[in-house]
Amino acid sequence: MSRRGTIPSSSMAHVGTPKIPERPVPVVADDDLRELSGACEGEELEDIRIGPFRLVIDSGARLSEVTDVGLVDLDVERATVTVIGKGRRRRTVPFGPRTLRRAGALPAGP
Repeated sequence: MSRRGTIPSSSMAHVGTPKIPERPVPVVADDDLRELSGACEGEELEDIRIGPFRLVIDSGARLSEVTDVGLVDLDVERATVTVIGKGRRRRTVPFGPRTLRRAGALPAGP
């Protein structure tokens, strides 16, 4: 309307952008990761316990994304896993060799 001359200036001209404080994403300390990893140890169930845990740490995927991952979602040749994230969007995330060794511990999937 200010372009047409009906008002002298835009009412938004002096409105500033809100300041959003930058908050760093919390990072799990190495000692805490070792402690969590140690809690997953056991004779028979070690691989079942540690496989999904390693996938969360190594891939950066959300825990909620990894809970539905099965062997059908793994691409062993490319060392990637396809997960379903927020908004039911599929995305592919890479993981490392230590996680690949534990990949067989993941459930077979649907």
